[in-house]
Amino acid sequence: MSYATGSTIYEQVVSLDQNNVAVSGATFDTVLYRDGAVSATSVTVALLDATRGVFRASFVPTLYGSYQLYMRNLSTDVVFIGGPYDVASGSTGGGQTIEVYVGL
Repeated sequence: MSYATGSTIYEQVVSLDQNNVAVSGATFDTVLYRDGAVSATSVTVALLDATRGVFRASFVPTLYGSYQLYMRNLSTDVVFIGGPYDVASGSTGGGQTIEVYVGL
C-alpha cells in the first residue's frame, strides 16, 4: 500500500491480557523505522475504547521511504509490528487502515 507524504497513517491495536480481558491502562514502547533505520517521526498512541482495550497509533511521514511501526505493550509484553507503509510524494493509494488485534 502506498501513502502520500504528509498524510496520516493509522493502526488500531487491541490490548488484552491472557484471559482476553481488555487492558485499557496499557502503555506502549513505540519505534518507527524508515528504510530500516529509526525515524525521527513521532508516533501518537491514544486509547479509543476502554471497554475493549482499543488503541490507535498514528504518524505523519514527511519523507519518502518504507516505514514500519514497532509497538510493545509494556503491560502484557506483546509486540505488534505494522507495515510496511510505502510513502511517496503525491501517492494516491493510501488512506486505508488495517485493524490488528493483539493479545495473549
